[in-house]
Amino acid sequence: MPNIDLNELDDSQRERLESSSLRGMKAPKDLSENFFDNIADEVNRDYANAMNSLIFDKYIEGNSGEVLPEGLTLPPRNPETTPHKRLIVLDQNKDSRPFDEKFRNFSVNFFLNKEEAIKALEEIKAENQNMLNSPLFHTKISHPMRIDEFTSQQDS
Repeated sequence: MPNIDLNELDDSQRERLESSSLRGMKAPKDLSENFFDNIADEVNRDYANAMNSLIFDKYIEGNSGEVLPEGLTLPPRNPETTPHKRLIVLDQNKDSRPFDEKFRNFSVNFFLNKEEAIKALEEIKAENQNMLNSPLFHTKISHPMRIDEFTSQQDS
């Protein structure tokens, strides 16, 4: 949907976004120059998508007889509830074990610490290294040759 008439972030909003994203920490030295531009573009894109969705829904509600074919109706929308002050109430975790025990169990059951996986990764790394060191094509041709000789030499 077009977003030509939608507002974008102005300079003061961009400055607030930049300051709030670095609140309580120093800016990393390797932060790219267009990092905040990318964040602002993403915010503008999300805003445009949300506004287009609202405008489209409002248009369909008001003109459903003209826009939709006869007998076709849109499914009812479930109203989304917004928590008070953006707080989300989480269910109590049913597993009451301490974190270190859970982490130990996860570490033990992790796939990459199994001997077979480690051995397979080592073999893959060695094979990749061999492929990097071997030439892809035979480029040292000492004499003129027929096409079938050339293809058999390249295949070997």
